[in-house]
Amino acid sequence: MLWPITLGGGYHYMKLEGRYLDNYGEQKFYNTHTGGLYGNDYSVNYTFDLNTTETYSKIYIDMNINNIYNDPVYDFNYYGSAIMSSEEAQSVIQVNMLEDVFSVSGN
Repeated sequence: MLWPITLGGGYHYMKLEGRYLDNYGEQKFYNTHTGGLYGNDYSVNYTFDLNTTETYSKIYIDMNINNIYNDPVYDFNYYGSAIMSSEEAQSVIQVNMLEDVFSVSGN
């Protein structure tokens, strides 16, 4: 998961790949690869609150992938299918990941 030296080096924060329908109804491949770009940090820190008076045998971290592309809406037709070198696209994904992508629970 090395991030290319030409884009600043380091590691990918996240890699998602799949397909989407473009404005013409054509199926296209996308790869949402995020990482530090030209010295800018697009990572996201999370803090989860668990009841510390309980003992958990398991902790579950859930990721709602759909929310990475919502609020603001991430438009593949605008940003294209590969965002590794796009600071604008990396910023939108970073903002979207701040709110409701991850949740944690325990039992």
